[in-house]
Amino acid sequence: MSRRNATRGIAPTPARVAAPAAAFALAALAMLAPAEALAQPMGGPGGRPGGMRPGGGFGPSDSKSTEEGPAEQAPEAPERRGAVRTDKEYPGQQERRVSFLQLGGYLRVRSDYFHNFNLDLPASTGVRPPFPLSLECNRVAGDQAFAPCQENLSSTNMRLRLEPVVNVSEDIKIKAQLDVFDNLVFGSTPDGYFIGTNGVPGAMGVPSNPQYAPLSAFARTQVPPQAGRNSLTDSIQAKRAWAEVKTPFGQVSFGRMASHWGAGMLVNDGNCLDCNYGVTNDRIMFASRPGGPESPYVAFAGMDWASTGPNSATLDIGLNQYQGQPWNATKRDDVNQFIFGGGRLQKPEELESTLAEQGQALNYGIYLAYRSQEAEIINYHLGQNAADAANESQLVNRQAWALIPDLWLKLALRKFRFEAEVAGIGGRIGSTQELTSSKRDVRLLQLGAVGKAEFRFLNDSLRLGLEMGLATGDQAEPGDGSINQRFGSLAIQPEGDRTVTNFRFDPDYRVDLIFWREIMGQVTNAIYWKPWVAYDFVPRFGFRADLIHSMAQIPVSTPGNARNYGLEMDFSLGYKNQDEGFFAGFQYGFFVPMGALDHPHDLFKLPSYTPTGTAQVLRMSLAVKF
Repeated sequence: MSRRNATRGIAPTPARVAAPAAAFALAALAMLAPAEALAQPMGGPGGRPGGMRPGGGFGPSDSKSTEEGPAEQAPEAPERRGAVRTDKEYPGQQERRVSFLQLGGYLRVRSDYFHNFNLDLPASTGVRPPFPLSLECNRVAGDQAFAPCQENLSSTNMRLRLEPVVNVSEDIKIKAQLDVFDNLVFGSTPDGYFIGTNGVPGAMGVPSNPQYAPLSAFARTQVPPQAGRNSLTDSIQAKRAWAEVKTPFGQVSFGRMASHWGAGMLVNDGNCLDCNYGVTNDRIMFASRPGGPESPYVAFAGMDWASTGPNSATLDIGLNQYQGQPWNATKRDDVNQFIFGGGRLQKPEELESTLAEQGQALNYGIYLAYRSQEAEIINYHLGQNAADAANESQLVNRQAWALIPDLWLKLALRKFRFEAEVAGIGGRIGSTQELTSSKRDVRLLQLGAVGKAEFRFLNDSLRLGLEMGLATGDQAEPGDGSINQRFGSLAIQPEGDRTVTNFRFDPDYRVDLIFWREIMGQVTNAIYWKPWVAYDFVPRFGFRADLIHSMAQIPVSTPGNARNYGLEMDFSLGYKNQDEGFFAGFQYGFFVPMGALDHPHDLFKLPSYTPTGTAQVLRMSLAVKF
């Protein structure tokens, strides 16, 4: 039950578009477009065929039985039926042709042991380490309650993902995605633990234990997470819900749904077994197979509500926020996105079938997004009185727009695989007044690309591969020298520079175990190459080794003002029982930083630099997919 969704743009915010009119036009398109019925190429959440990617956590990610999917999950062609319903059909017969309720998902448990992820950069150097230090390292000077600062962190977490499908009929489906204990840290909600002050639940403040509860050293049991009581999130997170309706002309989808395109470099649905994020859009979309129900060619168009700002439910306007219909407080700050695209997009099993019959299979496609925003309201607070919000908030004349094209190609031969994706972001932001001293405008000019090749030998048991990636950088430097701050938001340009050029891969696009995944968070300002080798000792048990050399595309923006980030070696040993849905694996990696990650010796940035230390990780992963 593969359920992958369409696309999304990730450009920085962009100029004015009439959202309501576009939504009605899109609905009309769904009724008028001449094409055969189909399921959209961006169909909803679900486990990515083949399980783990490189750097995943369940062993070798490229097993011959774990082929990744197409750019967008190709639509399923509906079965042909008679145009007229006969008298012999009984009431409800149409609905009983398919199971009314289907359930998919997975349960995973991951345990990590991090060593020296702060790269030997304690807070006393005057710059924030690239990865958080152990909590006792933040104790005030002279406190002897703890031993010297630890370089090691360890943690275990879990997630139960549920993906129900309600088959209203053969042509109408309602799908959803819910996470139970979403990345819940083991041991994080013992009895007696509250987020509150002086033991008062719900009073947001310093976590404390009420007098009647036991000390944490004698905790009796774990209790469910409750937002505002003992956790910042609830036990169940409803993430997606949408409908798919087949018509004689194509498929209409609407709701909050997953988005994915190509190799997942730009837009990634986060549906792999080891993913943490996932792109979700509030969307109305139409998709069609112009060549007929059996055609591999797909075309799609849609509209996203990327952001609408404050509404009547998030501002205190004197109404009961939990009854009735809330409304958008203003449409001037809306961020609207329109997507278009198409190509030859097959599901994994269709691609393998074509490969078996013809000895080769080629998929390709283009995705295009346009995003715009006229203005933006800043400095308002959730739950704030509407009058106060009007007085204290500020309307920035953003006048922003971005055009985001993405090209994808995948070629499969019997002993060779090749996949490539190239994306760009071009546009303009009319005002960045809250980020810079002047109300200047900035241009957007960003580029990202990735290419992957794989060769197969010994009945596909031995595989050799090479991956290369590029993400343009920017000369802008962080305010305090920390790596994560620079990559966490829009680069603050120095005077005289009005072009933002740092492209970011989606954080669920995994390259390694340590540097890009944990320390940086996502690939940006980078040129990397990764040769790898994988071997299956038996059909379900294999080994993989990756070597990743990462370099800065713009060296001047690195802490050490140098080209080389470092060298990482990752090793995976994994077991995969695809038939029963059980996955288990161990991974070990070490990262040796180089000159680009050296930090100035002090705040005055004297010529002396502090070298960084080696980081290591050991990971164990277990998962059951259903």
